[in-house]
Amino acid sequence: MLALNGLQGPSYLGTGCTFRRLALYGIDPPHCRAEDVTAEASRFGNSTLFLESVSKALRQERSTTPPTLDDTFLAELERVVTCSFDKGTDWGKCAGYIYDIATEDIVTGFRIHGQGWRSMYCTMEHDAFCGIAPTNLTERLHQIVRWSGGSLEMFFSHNNPLVGAQRIRLLQRVSYLNMTIYPVTSIFIMIYPLSPVMWLIPDEVYIQRPFTRYVLYLLVIIVMIHMIGWLEIKWAGITWLDYWRNEQSSWSAQQAHTQRQCCTWR
Repeated sequence: MLALNGLQGPSYLGTGCTFRRLALYGIDPPHCRAEDVTAEASRFGNSTLFLESVSKALRQERSTTPPTLDDTFLAELERVVTCSFDKGTDWGKCAGYIYDIATEDIVTGFRIHGQGWRSMYCTMEHDAFCGIAPTNLTERLHQIVRWSGGSLEMFFSHNNPLVGAQRIRLLQRVSYLNMTIYPVTSIFIMIYPLSPVMWLIPDEVYIQRPFTRYVLYLLVIIVMIHMIGWLEIKWAGITWLDYWRNEQSSWSAQQAHTQRQCCTWR
């Protein structure tokens, strides 16, 4: 996450994030948009008070005076929060969170980065956010199935990191591509432990034997993976024991079972 600050920044992952209003509203950053951008009712809905607040945000006006909570304001507020307010507008498509996908957080972050906005990863001495994590293996597996399905759905949609969004840099696309195709790796992980069994039938090894160039490549990859894990442990401030428990209880089940099911379903 911290390394992505050198690109366009880390993606939004559902928690631990704050947005600029204009970025979440689907408006281009100042260096990419025209000066005469206006808040249109066809895009944000026909709420006069809300459109005025968007216009103030476009002019970089920040009112420190709280609004008067009279009957008119409360009635308008109730209308804006109804489920039917966003019908016929850009909400859920080009503004706000993206609808109709399991990984709405990653797709929303992809859209914001694609418009030219940047994000920044930072840590504070006191935690700024608190999130809820699964408390047992069953909940964790259900969560992984949902994430894996949403990632593949994003890959096979117009939000594909390879072709979507014009203002995303190449390495940033690679980062998003990793978030969308990682469930496919479960297929190869399942094949790898079955390879020794297959060798018993024809009595022939299909992978290069040890002490060859293959082993050198494999060692380099393994060392790089553990170095990345070590850096993440250092940045997160967790212990090696917690990291090892997470690898045992989560990663193996995730790769060998849930993501494989997702690839089968999709």
